[in-house]
Amino acid sequence: MLLGIFIVLLTASPMLVSADTSPHLGATLYFHVTYNNQTITENFSARILACRETGCEYDNGALCINGICEFYYYRIERVPKQMELSISLNGENFTSDMINFLWTEPILFYDVDINVSNKVIVNPSPKVPPGSDQGSSLWISFFIALALTIIIELVVLIIFLKKWKIKTKKWKKPIWTVVIADTVSVPLVWLIFFLLLAAFAMMPQLLGALSAIIIAEAFAVVSEAYCVYWLNKKIINLRRSFILSIVMNIASFIIGGMVLAGLLVLM
Repeated sequence: MLLGIFIVLLTASPMLVSADTSPHLGATLYFHVTYNNQTITENFSARILACRETGCEYDNGALCINGICEFYYYRIERVPKQMELSISLNGENFTSDMINFLWTEPILFYDVDINVSNKVIVNPSPKVPPGSDQGSSLWISFFIALALTIIIELVVLIIFLKKWKIKTKKWKKPIWTVVIADTVSVPLVWLIFFLLLAAFAMMPQLLGALSAIIIAEAFAVVSEAYCVYWLNKKIINLRRSFILSIVMNIASFIIGGMVLAGLLVLM
């Protein structure tokens, strides 16, 4: 059942593909644009055109400030494998040659120069643009995901404790069990996810991400179920522990994911 839900959620809706409190690998593409190797001081706009067999179509847009164009993708698999950079500057439009983006070795920073012949030259750059902080964004999303997971799963736990008519004086231990289990399992799930993502890098992008999420979430379900059972045997049997763990993880996957996606968009 859980596998079916994951597949439906990840394939049926573009929003839900990016909405989960499980780990994700986002990407921010930075383009440092110059004109004849001179810094551009005025603001201008740029677009990423996703290129496929049918041609290149609009995919993402940005306002460029101090020559830096920043394009954010919530999930790395949403970055077009082939793209062109379209720049609107002083009433003129410039389009780059094809840019190849490899998920196995993602290059997130590019130097772009518009020369005297109006040709847009794009080169991968090892430099990190001023003000960009990929690590900070990842840590922020991790702690938000952890907090959301704990809150949502505690709500689910309390609902089940009431449903099973367990006296409130016995709630303390299961509550602390879920808090501790989430605090331990969430970092492990993120680590497993990223390791699997790297291992599945040669697979089609959506299939690789889907496989990594399924395995990582399955680990979370099993580990949390056994943790709840072993520490609360007197009031929660193994069957109930698995039911509880499955529902908690589905709730955090759906509800937490939508909240996390919304918060990250607003940040």
